[in-house]
Amino acid sequence: MKIPILLFFAFALLPISAQVNIELAIHQAEQFDINLGNDTSLCANETLLLDASDNSLTYLWNTDETTQSISINSSGTYFVYALDNNYCSDSDTISVIFNQLPEIILCDDTTLCNGEILTIDAGTGFISYEWNNGTTEQTMDVDSAGQYYVIVENESGCYNTDTVHVSYTVCTGINDLFITRIKIIPNPNDGKFKIDFGQSMQYSLTLSVYNNFGSLVFKDDFSNHPIELNLEDLPKGVYYINFLSKDIMITKKIIIE
Repeated sequence: MKIPILLFFAFALLPISAQVNIELAIHQAEQFDINLGNDTSLCANETLLLDASDNSLTYLWNTDETTQSISINSSGTYFVYALDNNYCSDSDTISVIFNQLPEIILCDDTTLCNGEILTIDAGTGFISYEWNNGTTEQTMDVDSAGQYYVIVENESGCYNTDTVHVSYTVCTGINDLFITRIKIIPNPNDGKFKIDFGQSMQYSLTLSVYNNFGSLVFKDDFSNHPIELNLEDLPKGVYYINFLSKDIMITKKIIIE
């Protein structure tokens, strides 16, 4: 703490005992210290409590808050100015980064014919996978009904999860087989993907793609299996693929990202 020049001369004219008392008071005042900690990083679903910690009279943060502590959940530089009981001031600054959570989207809830096996793919780009059955690989094979979820971790050490419900039914006709065997690979995708029907196509079909507003953005007829589509020109978002073949009409959701 700096002493103004006029106060310095006034101080010099005081008795020694008074000078000692003032020096002691100044020394105690200099112990006042605000410490917000080191710069740090967290995950987007977390919050951080910043605490000025000292028992000061007045606080002013660059967020315009005037409390001793504040909770934050967005990246930025945070500053606090504090005034203690001796009217001495101190300040501190901390930079905080909130890292994005990994984006994980499993396939849609699925119904299979009894005896079929579904491979659920969590996608690439994660440093760890943990499924609810203990599997730690990118994919997991399912042969029974239930809810299956995976927890993934990205390079920032942040986690996210997604769940898919799988059910089984007794398939008695072509409609059942057609519905359960359609696979869109990958999904989500960048606009390029493959549609696999799991069996030879007995009839040609009309494939129509609609955006989230119900507008038709693509339509064509196909007779070969599998179907490979390139919709990279479409904006990112959610789309619905309508399959129409004879008396069969099915809709599947895709995500372009």
